[in-house]
Amino acid sequence: MLEAKSIVITGSGRGLGRATAIAAARAGANVVVNDVDGDEARAVVQQILDEGGSAVVSTHSVADAEQAAAIVELCISSFGSIDGLVNNAALVVNVPAWETTAADINRLVDVNVKGLFYCGVAALAAMREQKSGVVLNITSRSHIGWPEASLYTATKGAVVSATYSWALDMAPFGVRVLALAPTAQTRMSGERTSDSDPADIAQVILYLLSDRAHELSGQIVRFSGDKLSLLSRPTYDDPAVERDHFSPGQIADALENDLAGSRVLIGVNSADLSKIS
Repeated sequence: MLEAKSIVITGSGRGLGRATAIAAARAGANVVVNDVDGDEARAVVQQILDEGGSAVVSTHSVADAEQAAAIVELCISSFGSIDGLVNNAALVVNVPAWETTAADINRLVDVNVKGLFYCGVAALAAMREQKSGVVLNITSRSHIGWPEASLYTATKGAVVSATYSWALDMAPFGVRVLALAPTAQTRMSGERTSDSDPADIAQVILYLLSDRAHELSGQIVRFSGDKLSLLSRPTYDDPAVERDHFSPGQIADALENDLAGSRVLIGVNSADLSKIS
């Protein structure tokens, strides 16, 4: 499916990234296995090489702009091009909002947001010149709201917003940008038994990176092992209350009455906050 494609997968020393790197190599891709844990990255590369595949190790940190660019440069110098980037590297902190620390904020933003941008910008610049390529950003369904995870979910919301805008920027150059919100059994998820096998998630990633998915860009794909879906288009405009001028009373009337039926349920578990006293 990915014969002769050259793919960078960040955070691929373990978990979903590891499963994706191995699956991509088995599908014919040349793979840059990136992880700051060099032993784990080298172990994945060795497995790929032992199976007759093609891979190189990158121990660069995505949280550093120069190192992130070097990951892309390594792919191009090793294999001649960069046909795909999977922005998978991420950290998670699960604490109530009021317990979030400055150190937590810096750590997660550095990897989950800055890392995504550093790698993405470098890859997109190269893909723009090639007029081809795919960037797949790994997000989370939790970006629509999850208790005791506001920092993590905010970073994953940033991933979704970047995906939409990058897809618009890159469409004229034949470059596709998508995001995948998976549920996988990994160390980061705490090995929840309800989560999917990373090897199953990897198959979705291979498809999205492949030429067969050429019509898909700007989409947020959700996969949980037994369910596959697309995120509905976010919109502010339907329905809308229109007035030539809104007085305070008209604002109250519109929000309390006309738009009451449009109030969204909050979070993955669809909480109705209007019922909270």
